[in-house]
Order: sequence, then structure tokens, then C-alpha cells
Amino acid sequence: MGLGDYFLTTTNDGAITITGYIGPAGALTIPSTTNGYPVTCIGAGAFNNNNTLTSIAIPDSITNIGDSAFYECYNLVNVTLGSSVESIGNNAFAYCSLTSVIIPDSDVSIGDYAFNDCFNLTSVTIGTSADCSVDSIGDYAFANCPITSITIPDSVTYVGNYSFYDCLNLISATLGSSVDSIGDYAFADCPMTSITIPDGVTDVGNYAFNDCLNLTNATIESGVIEEGAFFDCTGLISVTIGANVTDIGGDAFGECTSLSNATIESGVIEEDAFSDCTALISVTLGSGVGNIGDYAFSSCPVTDIAIPDSVTNIGEGAFYDCYNLSNVTFGSSVDSIGDYTFSFCPVTSVAIPDSVTYLGESAFYDCSSLTSVTIGDAVTNIGDYAFDTCTNLMAINVDGANADYSSVGGVLFDKDKETLIQYPGGLAGAYTLPDSVTSIGDYAFSSSPHLTIVTNDDSVDSIGSAAFAFCPSLTAVYFEGDSPTPTNDFSVFTGDTTGTVYYLPDAIGWGTNFDGWPTVLIPNSTTNSVNFSIVTNSLIVQSNQFCFGITGTSNIVVEVEGCTNLINPAWVSLGAETLFGGTNEFRDSQFTNRPKSFYRLRLQ
Repeated sequence: MGLGDYFLTTTNDGAITITGYIGPAGALTIPSTTNGYPVTCIGAGAFNNNNTLTSIAIPDSITNIGDSAFYECYNLVNVTLGSSVESIGNNAFAYCSLTSVIIPDSDVSIGDYAFNDCFNLTSVTIGTSADCSVDSIGDYAFANCPITSITIPDSVTYVGNYSFYDCLNLISATLGSSVDSIGDYAFADCPMTSITIPDGVTDVGNYAFNDCLNLTNATIESGVIEEGAFFDCTGLISVTIGANVTDIGGDAFGECTSLSNATIESGVIEEDAFSDCTALISVTLGSGVGNIGDYAFSSCPVTDIAIPDSVTNIGEGAFYDCYNLSNVTFGSSVDSIGDYTFSFCPVTSVAIPDSVTYLGESAFYDCSSLTSVTIGDAVTNIGDYAFDTCTNLMAINVDGANADYSSVGGVLFDKDKETLIQYPGGLAGAYTLPDSVTSIGDYAFSSSPHLTIVTNDDSVDSIGSAAFAFCPSLTAVYFEGDSPTPTNDFSVFTGDTTGTVYYLPDAIGWGTNFDGWPTVLIPNSTTNSVNFSIVTNSLIVQSNQFCFGITGTSNIVVEVEGCTNLINPAWVSLGAETLFGGTNEFRDSQFTNRPKSFYRLRLQ
């Protein structure tokens, strides 16, 4: 029986396609001709599940290897491909025992799953010279193979989805200059240590390098970095994103817990792109960076950030809980700062530029190191709680040209100063509202740990929810007018130690309590006689504080004022005391900062 008798074939236009094999086991060399016709194709499934063959030599006459041609040939350890192969079909050599393969220089398309799960395949060479014409690598083409290194030649334009997925020994990958697209999960779960994405790449697919745990450096020069492209690359230390990158997808570098340095020259940074990179201390944003998405850098230990002029929008929570972020500067084009953008960051001062029109809800919530805020002239919206729980904030200063907001003494108001929006949480002592105020906003005084007494003019008729919440030193709120609303929803003083609300005799609407706090009628000089004085034998310096006692009629509020010169006195309030009978001790902690101190008392 001749060699040609071992093959099942079909003939089409004078060319032979092998469709089956009934020959002996071992090594097989496929003939280039049979019955006088050239053998050009190995048909689909021709050798499928043949467990007797150990070696195959495919002649130069073959141009096409069909789908599943050698699928599950479990004992096939060697294959030699002829120089004319143009197509290696889907699943062509899947689940074989091949140890190495050389793809010829011909214009070859490597099909989906072509060498998938070849569990002994350690060496793959794609092309043998600079004249290589291999153009694409199909989906799952080499997935789950123990390849140790791969060089993608310059001729290849497409690296398919999952093409090298879970190649657990792949420590080195070099991409050719013509690669245009890297598919989803293409190199996911591979132990490579570095990767450079060439300039011509337009798309790095979803999770393309996901879970490459040994990857330490990545350079991406151009294109779109899709969602999760480098997600959970826990060994990644440094990433450089070049000037031709247009988009950095959601979670692109999320949970890269060793990433310490990111240089981003360009691209829109999408939602969660660098979230939970718990070692990321240095981020450099270049002049080509577009908008910064929601929670893009949340929970990163970045220490400072400079937003370039190219950025117009900073998304919700973009730097949320960046627990080492002490310095932020804004470019000249930022228009919107989203909700929770810098919440829980230790920034020390903030200057909102004139370009900003929108400042979101809780934008700087619980920035406990923040001491000063400057707001530009274009802001039209400041969200609720924008500066709430900033317990060291001493001043919020608004540009006088702003049409919607204003400030007095560092306190934030609406333009007409009718609504008190935010009292800086770091201010200490007593505070008296301006006569123009009619409304105290939600959380306006919330989390002011050193606030002791608040005096409201008779124009205040509305107090917002939790307006005085979590003020542990607040003991008294004084009203000169009628009872405002609310009257008893138990929200205004949430979290406070019980204090007292005081009101004047002519005011109406007052009951025995106001929103959970007891009320007390304050006598005045037209209805009752009152007296108060400094107890002169109580004067003492203690712990660098000047202390003295004050005694007088119970349930009156006495303000202590001080100055340094009695010839031209400039009296300033040093605090207030509510007298409850007996002697109150007043402490002046700042007296060592003045050359002299004179004191006087007056009834509030």
C-alpha cells in the first residue's frame, strides 16, 4: 500500500484536500502530491482525535490547515509547518502535546484556539526573518500554554482576545511595531515582568493584562486603555502613559497595590481608573489629560496633585479618601468639582479658581487638616456639606465679585447674607450672627468642636437640619426674636451634650424646650434688674492662661471683651459665659500673645 493510500481526500480544481487518515502510528510526513495532484489543504477534523501520531511534517505545498485538523491528538509532540501555510484554522492543534512550534514567514492567520491548551508547548516562534508576513493571532490561540517568551513580529496587527491567557510561564513578551489592537484578556494571568505598548496600538483590550502579578513596569504610548486592562497587577510599580493615549478606562489600573508612580501625559481618566492603588504616592498629570472620572484615584496615598489646565471636570469622589493628600492646585480650566471629590483628604488649604462654577456636595467633607478656603468669582453652586466636619477650618473667603455667595469674617453666606451656609469648624468661642441673617442652613455649624455660644438676631426664622450637630462644647444658643422653625424635630442639636436655648421676654412661640434642648427666659434691663462683675480676688495665671471669675444674675449671657490700649481701645470679643449661679471661671488662652490685656464685661 502506498503512502497516498493512507489518506482520505477530495479533489477540487486539480488540488487535493486531505479529509482523513487511516495509516500507521508514529511519525508522518504528508506528501506534497498524490495521484499526480498537489496537496494544498488539510481539511477540517482530518486528524481529529488521532492518538497514534507523534510527529507531523507538513509540506510547503500546504496553504490551509482546517479547523480542528489535529484537535486532541494527545500524543502529537512535534509539528513542522511548510513555508506556504496561509491559514491555521480554529482549534487546529488544540490539546496536543507539542513542545515547540515555528510559524513560517508566510502570510499566516493563526485561528482561534489554534494551539489552545497545548500543555507542553514551551517554545513558540512566529516568523523566522524580517520578511515575516504573519498578520493576526486569533482568540485563545495560545491560551493555557506553558510558553516562556513570545516575540510578536512587526507584521502582526491583531493580538486576539485571550490569545495568551493564563500562560503561566510567560515572563517575556515583545510586541511588534504594527500591532494595532490587543484583545480582551490577551495576556491576563501571565507572569511577565514588563511590557511596552508600541505607538501604533489603538486599543488595549478589557483586562488585557489583568492579574499579571509579576509585572513591574508598563509603558503605553498611544490608543485606548480599556476597562481593567491592568487591573490587580499587584506587582506593578511604575506606569507611564504617553502623549497619544486618548482614554484610560474604568479600573484600568485598579487595585495595583504596589504601584507607587504614575506619569499620565494624556487621556480621559475614567471611573475608578487608579482606585485602591494603596502605594500610589506620586501622580503626574500632563497637559493632555482630559477629564478625571468618578473615584479615579480614590483611596490612594498620593501626597500632592496638580490639576493641569486641560482638565475641565473632576468627577465624583475622584480623590476620595486620599489619606496623604495635603496639597492640591487647580488648573485654569476646571469648571466642575464633583460630589465627595476630596472628602477625607488632609489638604491644608484650597483655592477654588475663577473658572469653577460647580462645587459638589461634600466636596471637602471631613478634611480635618483644612485651615483655609478661597472661592473664586464664578461659583454658582456649592453643594450641601461641602466643608462640613472640617474641624480645623478657620476661614472661607469668597471673592467679592461672586454673584451668588459671600463671606464675612471667614463665614460662608449667600450673596445677600440672608442664609448662613457654613461656619468654619475650627473657630473657637462665641459667635454672633449678622443682623441680615434670616436662615441657618443644614449642618451650618455642624462639627465645630470649639464653638461655645451662638447669638441669633431677631431676624432668624428658620434653622436647618443638624445645624448645630456634633458641637461638643456648645452650651448655649441665644435668640433675640421669635421661635424659629423647626421647633421640635430633634435634629438641630444631633449628637450634642444637652445645652440651653435662651430667649427674650417679648418673643413668641417659645415653649419649655426647643428641639430637645430646654429653654430659659432671659431677663433684660427693662423687665428685671441684673448684675454681673469680675471677682477680683480670683485673678490668676495658670497653664499660660489668664483666669478670673465672673459672678452675677443666673441665666444671663455675659460677653468678655478685651483690648490692649485704653486710650484708643479696640475691643474684641474673647468669648461669652452663661451664668448659672455661683462663679464662672473664664480663661484667656491668648493673653501671652499680647503686650497688655484689659478686660470688660457686657450683657449680650
